[in-house]
Amino acid sequence: MSNSYKKERGSSGFSKVLVRFYVIASKIQNMLLFYAITGLSLCFHTGHSQVRYYNFSERISAYSSISGTTAIAAPWDNASAIDLPIGFTFNYDGTNYTTFSVLSNGFITFGTTVPNDALGYNPISVNGVGFSGAISALTMDIRDNGSPITYTTTGSSPFRTLIIQWANVRRIGQSGNFNFQIQLKESSNLIQIVYGSCSPNGSTPLYAEVGLRGASNSDYNNRIQNTNAVWYGSTNPGTSNTDTCITQDNSYPNNGLTYTWYPPDYTTASCNPSSDFSTYYISSFRITGSIVEASNNSGFTSGGYANYTGRTPAQQIPGSDINISIAVASGPVPFPTQYIKAWVDWNKNGDFTDAGETVFSPTISVSSTTFGFVIPAGTNPGNYRVRIRSYLSSSSFSSCGSLSNGETEDYLIKVIPDCGAKITSAPTVESCGTGPVTLSVTGSSGVTSYRWYTTDTGGSPISGATAASYTTPSLSTTTTYYVTALNGTCESLTRTPIIAKIKPVPNITITPASPEICGDSDYLQISAAGSTEVVELLNENFAGTGLGSFTKSGNGTTTTEWQQKTSVFTTTTATWKPAINSGSIGNKFAFTTSDVNTTGKILIMTTTNSV
Repeated sequence: MSNSYKKERGSSGFSKVLVRFYVIASKIQNMLLFYAITGLSLCFHTGHSQVRYYNFSERISAYSSISGTTAIAAPWDNASAIDLPIGFTFNYDGTNYTTFSVLSNGFITFGTTVPNDALGYNPISVNGVGFSGAISALTMDIRDNGSPITYTTTGSSPFRTLIIQWANVRRIGQSGNFNFQIQLKESSNLIQIVYGSCSPNGSTPLYAEVGLRGASNSDYNNRIQNTNAVWYGSTNPGTSNTDTCITQDNSYPNNGLTYTWYPPDYTTASCNPSSDFSTYYISSFRITGSIVEASNNSGFTSGGYANYTGRTPAQQIPGSDINISIAVASGPVPFPTQYIKAWVDWNKNGDFTDAGETVFSPTISVSSTTFGFVIPAGTNPGNYRVRIRSYLSSSSFSSCGSLSNGETEDYLIKVIPDCGAKITSAPTVESCGTGPVTLSVTGSSGVTSYRWYTTDTGGSPISGATAASYTTPSLSTTTTYYVTALNGTCESLTRTPIIAKIKPVPNITITPASPEICGDSDYLQISAAGSTEVVELLNENFAGTGLGSFTKSGNGTTTTEWQQKTSVFTTTTATWKPAINSGSIGNKFAFTTSDVNTTGKILIMTTTNSV
């Protein structure tokens, strides 16, 4: 990361740069931050239409069998029922469906399905089939044990559920029955596989595909089990489309085991908190520094709970930072302070009590604060619910329940997939006088082309400019261009600036224009104009150790003094905890904080390097 100090220079030199921060004492803790952010690259897949981005959870619940409509009558073996009605519109893998097909070997499909598909036992890993997606509950060679495969649609719009049930099925050549259902939920588009009583006999292991498959077998979200145990808590996410789960006398689904897959944009809340004193509330919410930012100013919401998940969410990539600024209001109180906490429902199960879901929980009350957290690496793209809660009385409160004052607000953040196409170098090019300038950038491995822009956001790319180098039109002043990289799949959405720096050519003027000098009293005046130049005196990227060209001074402590940090860095102070990201070009920066209660602090970085 580069930090530049510049000065307009005439004929004199410049030998010292002083960076001084003075903090005025105040009642609330204040902190100072020094950093710069350079280019960040990513891509966005519209609608996240891949089942690999669905989130997964498991639990034990009650299994309720159905009677329903017969889809496939007994006796059956390698049978199918094509294009049955769902009973509502169900979105799977980014596509709306109103029909499905049942294949007797333990799975359902969407899209074009033919009877011969029923002969297969591997809908997740198979290639070359016609269907557009599959949900596999227990796909293996199974047959009936006297019961039909049935289905029914229950509930009322817009919260109906399609249930497809296999009752008392048996594995070929083995005894012991399996009961299970595939359930599709209206509106939420949740997918559940619910297992009833399963009692396989025999120690011979037989393997079943379990999970989801998208339009091709490269898009899957399945489960794998490598040890002999009942399934609850013993399966893991699959890493290959051929991964399976074991069935035998000591390895089978628990009675009531429920697997749930959540679409990327799904969120929910299991509780709506409340408060009944409207004087104390959250007045401002802002997310800054992300790919797409978000903000909201509001008053007290009746009941003390405001659901703002319908607003346009901030967007950021996995492994990067989210910074949230909060301000609170307390009616007529001149300097109101409240305790503030924040949570993120990373596993989308509707609560905020799981490990890692509390992202801000200080013990000091504030009138405003900024805090940050890092989106865990590997987080699936999609929407995630953020809960902010304030309380006047103490810091002892949870994400749910009723409080006597304060307010709770829910928002969304959208996690979007990173893009491998990045600009890794974009050096400034200098040129003397008016004329064209050839600019060049370097891309990461796999980059196939580039796009050049005249603006940092919006607008269209420059026509025909797709190479790593671009020659500008004739320029008379320093001009900034912007460039992105492409790899055939995505484009880096953040444009990296690159500067064409025009050094002015001095204009020499002679007075008089046609001089005639005769004697001692005549003179010739020569003047120069247009020679003011902006020069970069120091460019410190903190690539080495310490502060590079700088030294620190002042009365800071080992906590507050200037020091080098590596991104992404989350501060560890009591109330002001931003997550700092130096971007994709360079990973280091200089940072200081200043905790102020009753005295001011002067924190200085200096350099004595002459230029």
